[in-house]
Amino acid sequence: MPIREKIIKHTFLLIFFALLAIPTYGNYYYPYYINFTKSIEQGEVINLDKDLYLLHFGFLGENSYIYKTENLEPKNGITLSNTSVLYSKSAFGNLILLTFVNDSLFLVIYSKDNISNRIYISNTFENYFEYLDILVQNNLILLQIDKNIYLFNILDNFPKEFSILSQNALSANFYLLNDKIYIAIVEEESSQNVIKFIDSDGNFFHSLTVPSYNKVKIIDLYNYLSLTFTSSNNKSLIYLVNKRDYTINNSIWINANSNFIAFSDNSIFALQTNEKNNILSKYYTASNALNYIEYPIEFVQPFFIKIINNRIYTLYQNGICVFDTNLTIQAVQFFNISQQISDVIDIIENNNQIIITSKSNSLVFEIRKNKLSFVKLIFHKYAKYVIPIIIILIALMLINTIRTKNKLLNIIANIPATSFLFIINQKGKLIFANNYASSLLSLSSNIPLNKNFKDYFKNDFMKEIYRFYENNKNDKRTIREKLSLYIDENLTEWLCSIIPIRDFRGFAKGYVLFGIDITEQLERKRLANWAQLAHDMQTNLSTIKLNAEHISSSDLDQIRSRQKKIIHQVNILMNRIRDIITVGRTDVLDLYQVNSYEICSQAVAEFDEELFPNVKFILNVKNFELKCDKNKLVRAIRNAIENAIRALPDKKGEIAISSDLDINYAYFSVIDNGKGMDDETKSKFLKPYFTTSSQYGGSGIGTTIMQKVVELHKGRIDVESEVNKGTKITFVIPLKLLN
Repeated sequence: MPIREKIIKHTFLLIFFALLAIPTYGNYYYPYYINFTKSIEQGEVINLDKDLYLLHFGFLGENSYIYKTENLEPKNGITLSNTSVLYSKSAFGNLILLTFVNDSLFLVIYSKDNISNRIYISNTFENYFEYLDILVQNNLILLQIDKNIYLFNILDNFPKEFSILSQNALSANFYLLNDKIYIAIVEEESSQNVIKFIDSDGNFFHSLTVPSYNKVKIIDLYNYLSLTFTSSNNKSLIYLVNKRDYTINNSIWINANSNFIAFSDNSIFALQTNEKNNILSKYYTASNALNYIEYPIEFVQPFFIKIINNRIYTLYQNGICVFDTNLTIQAVQFFNISQQISDVIDIIENNNQIIITSKSNSLVFEIRKNKLSFVKLIFHKYAKYVIPIIIILIALMLINTIRTKNKLLNIIANIPATSFLFIINQKGKLIFANNYASSLLSLSSNIPLNKNFKDYFKNDFMKEIYRFYENNKNDKRTIREKLSLYIDENLTEWLCSIIPIRDFRGFAKGYVLFGIDITEQLERKRLANWAQLAHDMQTNLSTIKLNAEHISSSDLDQIRSRQKKIIHQVNILMNRIRDIITVGRTDVLDLYQVNSYEICSQAVAEFDEELFPNVKFILNVKNFELKCDKNKLVRAIRNAIENAIRALPDKKGEIAISSDLDINYAYFSVIDNGKGMDDETKSKFLKPYFTTSSQYGGSGIGTTIMQKVVELHKGRIDVESEVNKGTKITFVIPLKLLN
C-alpha cells in the first residue's frame, strides 16, 4: 500500500475512534440514562394504585387539596377546607392523612376520590411535632406522634376506634409471622431500652432488652426483625432478632447513619463516604458477609436511599446514582437536587419516570435503557489509554514505513553495480531484482516478478544463494556469510547478507538479500598475509639457524638456553603450518562423540610450562559429551589461548579455560586478565586476518582459524573485554549440529 494511502487510512481510523469516544463521557455508558424533564411546584406527588396525585398540605391557613393528574398535570380533585395536612402515607391504594383542623388532630383516609369520615384523636397537640410516622398493614394503622403510638382499625375504608399502645416509644412497626400480624415497639425506660411484642389486638406477650440509643428504626425482614440503633457519631448497630424465638441471631456495626441504610429481603445496603471514596456496601444478614462498590467520588453529601423493584436509588446534593441489588451501577445523573428540594419525602417509579418528591415540590426525571452501553462503557474505561495508544501506533507505523523506505534506499544506493540485490516480501515472493541479479538468474524483461523466490533459481550454481536465504530468513538479525559461486566457470567469493525488514511490532515485512563480490579483495589480502606469513617464518628459521650455529661454541648453560629457543621457534613454525593446513583443509567436519575435558586439556597441553613459567593455566571444566570435530575445536581453543598469552603484560598472569552447557549449546571459554580491548579493537577482532600482535609474530591467521572452525560447527564466538581488566572468548557450539 502506498504511503499516502496509509496516511489517509490511519487518519480516518483516528477520527473514527475519537468520534466513538465522544459520547462515552458523562452518564452515557451505564445500562440506563437519566434526564431531568420538569419540576412540579403544587405539592407532594402521591402514587395511589399506579395513579399519580398531587397533595397540597395547606400551610399557613390555606386549604389543602388532592388532585388526580394526567401526565403529572392536575385535573380533578377535592379540597379540604380549613385543613392543614401534617403527614401522609400511601398504602394499598389508599392515602392516610394526619390532619389539623380547628386545633384538633384527625386521621383521614382518602380512597377512590373520596374522603372517609375523619376520626378524632386529640386537641391537646399543637400543629408542630418532632416526629410523625404512619404505618399500614391490612386493616391496621400505626400512628406515631413523637413518643405516642396509636393503633387504628379500618373498616370499609373508615378508621374506627383507636387504642394507645405506648406513650414512651422510640419506634414501632408491624411484622408478619405465620401470616399473622404483630407489632414491635421499642420503648425508652429509665436505665435501658426494651422492645415489646404485641399482637394485633394490642395485647403484650414478650419483651427483650436492647441497647440504649435515642434513634431506633424497626424493619420487618423475611426471617428477622431488624433494629437499627444510631449513635451520636453516626455509626449504626443493627440487631437481627429471630421472629420465631425472639433471640438476637446477629449484630452488625455499620459506619453510616440509619437514614443511609436500606433493607431488601435478607440483605442490608448502606451508603458510606470518606475523603477518598463513596461506597455502597451490601451486608448479608445470614452470613455477615460483605460486598461493596465504589461509585463516583464527584457525588457529595448523600441524604436519601430507597429500594424499589430491585433498584437502589441514592440521592446526593448534586445528583442521583442508581444501582441494582448486585451492586452494579445502572445510571448516573449529576443534578443540583439540594437547590430544588430541601427535604425529600419519597422517590416514586412511574413507568419510565423517577419522581423525587417533597411537601412543597417535586422533580421529574426520565430513565431509559442506554443502547450499546456495554460498548460505550469499554470505551469510557479505556478511552484515555486507547486513543493515545492508537495515535502512538499510527505514528510508529508512519515512522516505521519511512524508516523502512529510507533503509531500502540506503541499501540500494550503497550496493556496487557488480553486486546482486533481491528484495523479497513477507510471503516469499520476489518483488525486485537489480540488473546484476537479473543477469545471474537469466531474468529477461518479459519474465514477471512477484512469484515465489525459489522458482527463479534454475541454475545449480545459483541455488547456494537460495539456500542462504532459506536458512536465515527466520532470524531477526542481519546475517552475513561468505559464499563460493561459479560464475562463467570461475570460482568467485561473495560476501552475502540478508537483512530482515520488520515493522515496529517485530513482524516481518520482507527481506533484502544482496551479495558483494570479494574475490579480488580476498586474493589481495591472502597474498599480503601469505607474504607476511613467509616473512615471519623466515624470521623463525633465521633465529633457529643462528642458535644452531652457535651451539658448538657455547657452554652447557648457553646450549640449554639455545635449545629452548630452537624448540620454541620450531613449535611456532609447526603451529603455523597446522593453521595453514586448517585454513586450506576441506570444510567437511570429522564428527564423533568426545569428552569436553579432553578438548580443553589437549589445548592447554600444547603450551610448555618451561616456556611460559609466569603464566598460570586454570582448568575449570564441566564434564560432558558432545558431537564435534575434536581436532578443529582444539585448534580453535589453542589459538584463543595463544592470543590470551600475548595479551598478558610481560607474559605474566592467569588464563582460565572452562566448559559448560545448557539445553541447546556447549560453551568453551578462554579468560585472561591481560590488557583487554577497547570498543574499536573488539569490533574488528573477528575480521579475517586482523591482529594486534604483529610485533610478537602474530599474523591474524589464528583468529581466522577460530572463526572458520566455529562457522563449520554452526556456532558463534562471543567476545567480552574491558581495557586493563581482561578478555573472555567463548565458543558457542550447538549440541545438535545442523546438516
